[in-house]
Amino acid sequence: MTADQRAVVGRHCPTGYASQVPVTVLPIAVVYNAPGLEGLEFDAPTLAKIFTGKITKWNDPAIKALNSIWNLPDSPIDVRIPSNESASTAIFAQYLAKAAPSDFPYQPGRAWPDKSRPTSGTNASDLPAYVAGSQWSMCRSRTPAPSRRPR
Repeated sequence: MTADQRAVVGRHCPTGYASQVPVTVLPIAVVYNAPGLEGLEFDAPTLAKIFTGKITKWNDPAIKALNSIWNLPDSPIDVRIPSNESASTAIFAQYLAKAAPSDFPYQPGRAWPDKSRPTSGTNASDLPAYVAGSQWSMCRSRTPAPSRRPR
């Protein structure tokens, strides 16, 4: 809220002052299917590099550094980006832009901002199911998807 907006709205408040308080929460999770690798750690710079295509393999040194106990495979990461515009895309892009600006130098918006990464042609709500059924894949999701263990 700008100072001018606060002054206008503040006239209607008993204290003469108004403030803006966020009242919604939209949890975002990174979902992956990496058989035998549970609880992998990712930091913002690593996620930014994965989702912009700068990291393309599970055994990349940046992922290894965060997950030294695992023997990570030399498999490609099948990153899925939603084709539709959504608030969750905007929130995830905003997180990457603020937490890893040198690795995600894009203006966040409701559509995926990195045009070098093709979208998957799948709506955001369908991506967790895709990842659950596709080994070595990853996406961001509005809510955590149930984990699927290999049999």
